Amino acid sequence: MKQSKKDRSEMTTNERIADAGWFHGTDADWKAIPIAERDELSFAATGCCVAYATWPAPVDCSHLKCRIRRGELPKIAETNATLRSEYYNGWLRFIEDRKRVAAIFRAVRKAAKETKIYDPWKLPGGWQVMVYAGVQG
Repeated sequence: MKQSKKDRSEMTTNERIADAGWFHGTDADWKAIPIAERDELSFAATGCCVAYATWPAPVDCSHLKCRIRRGELPKIAETNATLRSEYYNGWLRFIEDRKRVAAIFRAVRKAAKETKIYDPWKLPGGWQVMVYAGVQG
């Protein structure tokens, strides 16, 4: 008599890891790996850098950084998303002059393209632009 496969919801974590098939080890082995290395392993196996070892491949995620690494979006998309977030919820929300905001956006985008550092917070002087511009409102 053929045994039916268990439903994933009834499996233990180690059984789900084995069922996913891309990480050969246990939950303890997975947790022992440094986070940066885990991100690389999971991205190489599933296309998602935050995938856990129990997730079956491929993972069709919509994380911005994963989409950039998969080549679905250009790298400047990270800059645009961060600036948009800062404009609506962060330091730049205090600026009322739209022309000033546009100038800040252009300057940060230009610096990102020149330095190839697309996270505005990691740009040389990037955080000062955001914070001081917002404080001065």
